[in-house]
Amino acid sequence: MLSNDLESIQIDDWLDQLVSEFKPLFKTDRKDLFYYPEEEIGHQQLDSKILDQLLRSLLVSIKLFAYDAKIIEITTRREKALFQLLIEHDGAPVPIGLREQILRNIPAMVNQQFTHGSPATDETLTHLAQCLGGHFTTMELPEIGISFVIQIPLKPLSNTQLTVKKQSKEIDSIQQHFSDSLNQFHMKKTSRILIAEDDKFQRMSIEKALLENYFVDTAENGVVAMEKVQQNQYDLIISDILMPEMNGYEFAQNVRSLLAYKKVPFLFLSSLYSPKEIATGLSTGADAYLVKPIRSELIQSHVFALLARNQIYEQLTTVKTEKPTLVEQVDEFIFLQLGNVNLGIESISRQLGLSRSSFYRAWTETREGPIHSRILEARLRFAFELLKQNDFSITQIAIASGFSDPAYFTKIFKKKFGYLPNKIPS
Repeated sequence: MLSNDLESIQIDDWLDQLVSEFKPLFKTDRKDLFYYPEEEIGHQQLDSKILDQLLRSLLVSIKLFAYDAKIIEITTRREKALFQLLIEHDGAPVPIGLREQILRNIPAMVNQQFTHGSPATDETLTHLAQCLGGHFTTMELPEIGISFVIQIPLKPLSNTQLTVKKQSKEIDSIQQHFSDSLNQFHMKKTSRILIAEDDKFQRMSIEKALLENYFVDTAENGVVAMEKVQQNQYDLIISDILMPEMNGYEFAQNVRSLLAYKKVPFLFLSSLYSPKEIATGLSTGADAYLVKPIRSELIQSHVFALLARNQIYEQLTTVKTEKPTLVEQVDEFIFLQLGNVNLGIESISRQLGLSRSSFYRAWTETREGPIHSRILEARLRFAFELLKQNDFSITQIAIASGFSDPAYFTKIFKKKFGYLPNKIPS
């Protein structure tokens, strides 16, 4: 039965929110979930409740059955009068009959523990897709994995209802200044960095990794670090979280309370790795959060990326309006948070002091494109310019630009530019 309960939703941003919610769930099984729109779908009129149930059931089912998968990817594309959702994973396919047998034997009380949704049989998933006027199919690909295809009729808003603008002048301006600014920064290398770390070995290791290119000060805890911050002006701060006398969270909040340090890059380097702890760290105003142990070359690439971004930002904002528009505020935050793999609608709305739904409505009124695509474009442009420096590996640049998986970065980089990252024109 076709649903008539239609509403307009921005498919690309809606999917980005859903994937952000599911990422931590997959991480508990050491699986990575990615969303890459090959083509933007934009605003569509459909029953979002049924679409939500369909995708949640499918993702929970994948988590349950794809026990050996490492990467799950959601892709969107247009096919004539349809838009297509392709969900692929690289694990061994579980036969349909066996999946249905397992689901029938899951006790109801256990089934209720799936807080993100309930697993479903292919028959149920097919029915949900049909309620949207679409189709659901499964394809098993030898030596590749399994693909789930959802096809839904395109029902976009009319041009009189919505006109999507091109990228804002702010983003265009950032892209135009990338190359020259990075080259100037590359030759300068006079930045001053503070390292707050109570473990002597860790402190010396980080210092050694950075001394060749930067002036480095160290502090054994948050109290000493705060004293040095008040006495000196640093271009970047690296801090542990579990420190005596003043922990990293308190230190970061105190640093951000100082006018001179509102925009200074702050990098957490900690052994704490749960989603809650990472979210807490970033909510204090940190620009990036790295989990120990981490190789020295990756620390170097993150430091370079944060300092370069900050310098470009300062050049681009010498003339700034007193009351920046929502688009300008979003572009600024995206630019300064490119290394944050969790950057998305949730973190942007929190930064602006809005609920996710309030921000979503306000952003829709700007007639700009999807937030996810805007972030992805900025990440790829920044990575492109870093690659031209020839100082860092593809892995370093991928991570510094906000991609948690170098192989995935390589894949979408080629889709964007038409060649591999190591084959960019000179």
